[in-house]
Amino acid sequence: MKRLGWLVLVCAVVWSGWWYANAVAIDRVLSAWLDDRRAEGWAADTQNLNTTGYPMELATTLEGLRLADPATGVAWQAPSVTLTRPTFGPTDITVSLPPEHTLSSPFVNLTISSQTSTARLSVAPTPNLTVWDSQITLEDFAIASSQGWTSRIGDAKISTTQGAEPMSHVIRATLTEVSPGGPILQLLDPANLLPDSMQSMRIDATATFDKAWDITALEDRRPQPRAIDLQTVDMQWGEIEVRIAGALTVDANGVPEGDIAVQIVKWEALLELLQSNGVLPQQINAFALRAVESLAQASGRADTLDATLTLAGGFIRFGLIPLGPAPRLVIR
Repeated sequence: MKRLGWLVLVCAVVWSGWWYANAVAIDRVLSAWLDDRRAEGWAADTQNLNTTGYPMELATTLEGLRLADPATGVAWQAPSVTLTRPTFGPTDITVSLPPEHTLSSPFVNLTISSQTSTARLSVAPTPNLTVWDSQITLEDFAIASSQGWTSRIGDAKISTTQGAEPMSHVIRATLTEVSPGGPILQLLDPANLLPDSMQSMRIDATATFDKAWDITALEDRRPQPRAIDLQTVDMQWGEIEVRIAGALTVDANGVPEGDIAVQIVKWEALLELLQSNGVLPQQINAFALRAVESLAQASGRADTLDATLTLAGGFIRFGLIPLGPAPRLVIR
């Protein structure tokens, strides 16, 4: 029994030493990272940096965190951010954000709030911390703008895993009660034809980027998409249901090209919406309208339209109907 007691004591001392050494290392690494950002001209400050969680985890809290990138004018402030990992799990990190924090740019200030806002990251055990996979959970998520609008999401579960191709990630997301705010809703639905909230959205896609998602995505520049494979995108907003699948390539300027198959239930309601927001003229070409009706009838249901969204040469076309310039897919 005496030897067992000594063994337990020795194990406890070794474990405590291991935990303490890791806690000191984490504090030093984060402090050094903040110092490096300040050396590059960033504003990078925290009022307090402390690691707790003994004996089973390392929970590092940065209080009064403020980051600002002079190159983009983007700044982020949070009363606290907590990074947690198991004592013997250095590649599994959980990031917990506070109930409220702010994101600012030269154009707008955003106050972000949520009941739950966490991200679990599995990263490579290398200095760059390349992301292997991630899970993001949001509950009662809201973004309030200094311009007077607010966007909300009831809840969201988003996951990414590394794909088969280099720099690719499989992305799966489920969102409910999505309420785009202010100018977004006004742009989409100026005539108030839709409910305030989209009931649901589900995304299953694979995106390939021009560089890895790692710590340099924050320090240097964000990875940019170069290919997007949309296996499934389903959304329901009011009586309109949309299902999308297809593949796009994206050039260095963010211009996408490719074909996307689209199925729309209650397509006439969507047509009215597109006319109300100016995407389509109020007096749509009679030939184009007959062509759309013929496509719907060919699908077997008069209220369901199957067509192809074509992006080419910087423009976008829905079947025979031109919709204008294609959006640029650029991550700022």
